[in-house]
Amino acid sequence: MKPLMELKDRNVLVMGMARSGCAAAALLAGHGARVTVTDVKKAEELDAAVKELSPLGVEIETNGHHPDTLKSAELIVISPGVPLDQPVLAEAKERGVMIISELELGYWFCRGRIIAVTGTNGKTTTVHLLARILQDAGLTCALAGNMGMPFTAVAENIPEKGIVILEVSSFQLETVKSFRPQVAVILNITPDHLDRYSGMQAYIEAKARVMRKQTSKDILVLNAENKFSPLLATQAPGRVLTFSCEHPPEIEGVWVEKGKIKYRFFGLGQGDLMSADELLIPGPHNLENALAVIAIGLTLGIPVKSMPRTLRQFRGVPHRLESVAMLDGVRFVNDSKGTNVDAVIKALQSYDAPIILILGGRDKQGDFASLRELLSARVRAVVLMGEAAETISHQIKDTVRIIREKELPAAVRSAARTAREGDVVLFSPGCASFDQFSNFEERGAAFCAEVKKLSGEASKKVV
Repeated sequence: MKPLMELKDRNVLVMGMARSGCAAAALLAGHGARVTVTDVKKAEELDAAVKELSPLGVEIETNGHHPDTLKSAELIVISPGVPLDQPVLAEAKERGVMIISELELGYWFCRGRIIAVTGTNGKTTTVHLLARILQDAGLTCALAGNMGMPFTAVAENIPEKGIVILEVSSFQLETVKSFRPQVAVILNITPDHLDRYSGMQAYIEAKARVMRKQTSKDILVLNAENKFSPLLATQAPGRVLTFSCEHPPEIEGVWVEKGKIKYRFFGLGQGDLMSADELLIPGPHNLENALAVIAIGLTLGIPVKSMPRTLRQFRGVPHRLESVAMLDGVRFVNDSKGTNVDAVIKALQSYDAPIILILGGRDKQGDFASLRELLSARVRAVVLMGEAAETISHQIKDTVRIIREKELPAAVRSAARTAREGDVVLFSPGCASFDQFSNFEERGAAFCAEVKKLSGEASKKVV
């Protein structure tokens, strides 16, 4: 893909010095651009990024995005966490300055085949499982995007016949211009990030941008059971495959019937792949993720017979329904990546045992009242923590016992004291982590550390 503009000697501003911002700045500097990186954080908070970028000749500005720097920019690359509604960006757009995401920049330099996976939930599990499927089939692929290696860090290293699997967020898609994946996947769309978007329609449109530049030669994979999929299918420029836990596809796709995973694909016909209960990753949502991966595998020509072996061995990824420990007959599960209400619903549906649920963090305008029926049926107690505790408490009152704690360590201990043998302590916060943690990984690690402390204390009691 040829860049949409010549970069040599151009003034380029990169907003944000997280992983994607640093990778974008390095790529731009390598192509002769005059790069300035800005961040709202203080210099001492960005020491590692400063050490990485300074030798490349990149100008660094901290403590905010300075107006003079914005005025001189001929191209602006924004990190996912930078909201588009900032007045300085609106002014730049009025002046005709191109504003793109790191995802778009990476696309300009990628020669290989792109598989882009988006959706409200399930992205990380899906891309990791897909990468394992490809590797076990003898194919080389790169895994990058939203929750891992920045696309711009690997884009130039992908050979023409190579494959890159991208986990793509709605924030990244907001400012793509020419981004065209050969296979686009929309796992699901449910309410999320409504603190950033004006409403669901704006959020849906951001997700749909993953397919907007596709052609008739490309493929879109959709969840047939998501209510927004029929409309997206009618808008798809290319071929559509669907996946479903309930119904066979109208044309091509993967589905479950009488406990068997089945497929129908032009050139291969129709057949059975394996039993659905052979999957190790728990929950109906993870079954959907596996079906999506099988559909993608079919489009890539992965032999049908090679996929079941990987599917039977894959145990998931950290912070997504991660079984941490079994203490005194109580299972502790880390689902720190459960950052919205729909993720909590899916997590609750994954266990038959009584649940002690830990909720809370920074609210993203989630509808916690929609949990009431599940809480009544499956949860013995909810431990609330963080900024959103009061909001959540109001929405779920009178449905379940509520315990209030300020921070995660106390929440874990309260949950452990409340749990009985045979219960599951489920940490699925339903909120962002930014009230107390830098990201969901740090939050999940803190949960695991607290459980480990409990495990050590239990061992001492036994002795």
